[in-house]
Amino acid sequence: MQRNNAIKFGIFAAALLTSGLALAQPYGYAVNSDGFRVPDEQIDNLYRINLSTGEAEPIGATGYLDIEGLSFSAEGTLMGADDESNSLLEIDLFSGAGRAVGGFNGNLLLPAPQVLDFGLSFTCHSLYASSDNLSTLYEVDHETGKATLIGNTAVPITGLAAWGNKLFGIGAGELAPSLYSINPETAETNFIGPLGDAARPYVDAGLAFDEDGQLWAITDRRNVGGESFPSQILMINIETGEATDIAETLFGIEAVAIAPPGGCDPTGPTLPPEPVPALRPSMLAATAFGLLSFGLMRLRRRR
Repeated sequence: MQRNNAIKFGIFAAALLTSGLALAQPYGYAVNSDGFRVPDEQIDNLYRINLSTGEAEPIGATGYLDIEGLSFSAEGTLMGADDESNSLLEIDLFSGAGRAVGGFNGNLLLPAPQVLDFGLSFTCHSLYASSDNLSTLYEVDHETGKATLIGNTAVPITGLAAWGNKLFGIGAGELAPSLYSINPETAETNFIGPLGDAARPYVDAGLAFDEDGQLWAITDRRNVGGESFPSQILMINIETGEATDIAETLFGIEAVAIAPPGGCDPTGPTLPPEPVPALRPSMLAATAFGLLSFGLMRLRRRR
């Protein structure tokens, strides 16, 4: 009886730990706009990605060639910024198909042709886009798509994310692999901290908060130093900028969206909670084994 109880304790504790942490790791939506090593018809598709493992579930073709910014509206609509057509899109979560807001491509009304490399994020009340190629920040009308210049960000911001009305940006990897806070009214950019050694070299990246206030990034590692690598999933500490390596996923991910705007309390935006250390799947397995061993040790001591 004691032996059975000890084993049950170890199994229960391990299952509780692994299932709890698995539930804490959300899913994100992404487009492999810099696709590589998949059939041509699977490039520029919408995917649902398990952020704890990197496993990617294909949803469908977007119909656009260079979606570089993704964000959920308060109503749960997935919006995207397409660099190739200079357009703000609504993207169907069931088919993956994109549709230009207002019914016409080019609705951002930004000077073309030029490469902008967008980041995109809703705050509680507004939609913002960044261009890492021009180091600029825009406010975007989500009903028409029109982008209005706010100012210069001083550093190339390749991905945007917001908690409440606080705006954060991740710098382009070859020039500014760090986390920044951004004033959405002036575009003034303040350095928070470097991503650190856990973030492998990257070119562009997407940034998003989950519903619990944890900040995530997926980095595009296509054509890094003449080689191409799978995209990397990171958790980021918003106080220090330090990144934690979680998993690898598809090649060519430049944007990620996870949840509608968070921190939008009626009495004023709140700060995200303290970050919770992340464990890789291999670490979870080791911890589970340790808990099971602990249960067996308790049994031996009773003999």
